[in-house]
Amino acid sequence: GPSGRIARPKTAFPMTRSASILPAHSIPAFIAFSETPSIQTSKTIFVRDPTPDIRLQLPLMSKDLIVIGDVHGCAAELEDLLDALSPGRDDSVLLLGDLINRGPESHRAVRIARENGLTCLMGNHELRLTTYRTRRDPSILKSYDYETLQNLHAEDWDFFEKLLPFYETEDSHFVCVHGGFRPGRPWRTQTVREVCEAKWIPPNEIP
Repeated sequence: GPSGRIARPKTAFPMTRSASILPAHSIPAFIAFSETPSIQTSKTIFVRDPTPDIRLQLPLMSKDLIVIGDVHGCAAELEDLLDALSPGRDDSVLLLGDLINRGPESHRAVRIARENGLTCLMGNHELRLTTYRTRRDPSILKSYDYETLQNLHAEDWDFFEKLLPFYETEDSHFVCVHGGFRPGRPWRTQTVREVCEAKWIPPNEIP
């Protein structure tokens, strides 16, 4: 797996290229994109079943971009998912933002991403807290933000400063973003706030 992995016992199942995916109550999905030139496929696995005995099998390709959705402070589930996937040396792991809030361990979730060298996008939760640190306007905060603000470390804030607004694969076949893009405008020119907070498109703006 990636260097710097936080040490954990790995006795639940063998680490193979056919990954066993553990059900997680908060991590909604991961997507594995094959970047092999002759294979243009993507597979999405939704992990919502609370039954602990269920395992979903996903055969990974020789070179994958593994995309993981909102972690929201569920550090243990993120560790389980990374252990199950066991990314290879040529694989890349991309987190789509919203590492923090709602779950019990925002700091540890960020630490896992940081110490494993995972690529991460800016989510609206990180954007809101970094905006608060700049403006000191408490009116923008949610009730659960206060606990997260107390628990984050200096290294976490440094990590937030490096979060990307979007991610484009080298072959430009896939573009990943936390929220979405506004139609009718070049997506590369849109601000981090626009792509983080986009939730719907008004009917009059549908292409």
